[in-house]
Amino acid sequence: MFLGTDPSLMVKLGNVYSLQGDDARALRMFQDAFQVMPASMDVAMWLGVYHVKGDQYAEALRYFELLAQLQPSEVKWELMAASCVRRGGDVGKAYERYKEVNARHKDNVECLRYLCDLSRELGFADEERRHAEHLARAQKAQAQAEAADAAAPKPKRAPVEPGYSPTPPAGLGVRAPRDDDDLLPDFGNDRSNVMGGAAPRKARGRDEEDWTLDEDLLPM
Repeated sequence: MFLGTDPSLMVKLGNVYSLQGDDARALRMFQDAFQVMPASMDVAMWLGVYHVKGDQYAEALRYFELLAQLQPSEVKWELMAASCVRRGGDVGKAYERYKEVNARHKDNVECLRYLCDLSRELGFADEERRHAEHLARAQKAQAQAEAADAAAPKPKRAPVEPGYSPTPPAGLGVRAPRDDDDLLPDFGNDRSNVMGGAAPRKARGRDEEDWTLDEDLLPM
């Protein structure tokens, strides 16, 4: 089938194949779309999480590192890249990766939690104590900020006219690939969402906390 160089058509076909459970063809379509438009965040997210769900962490890492370059102010991509290194089994390298994230996002609670865990696993008692103290301060500051936000008066919403329909978000129309739970992974301190892959999700015990599932913010 000749698809030319239209990534939106490739994504549509990828969505169809994914919904039909044809993972191989869905993956091929998203890979082809990525070749044509490597700066598409939607496509890179789909591919990254697809490989995570297949335990292919080295493959997933390249997409999350690209996403971190495309959106440097968003910590979740750096955290997902660090998670790929950690899940790949290199504890020392993962610890250094989280330290790099912490240097750029000093009060990120999720990153500090993993620094505590990894420093304990590596036997770095002094660093574990230092990270734990920093984590406690960051958690306190986060709780205070959330309490202040909850107490702040909320602005009134303008009335919506009958028949009004908001403009859908821009993008290539990447949809959530079908999953056993029909849900998507979510990651990061702000629990912002990303697209999930078609591969079935495996039970991961404690690690499941950094891939909590929700699909509320999916681009359509």
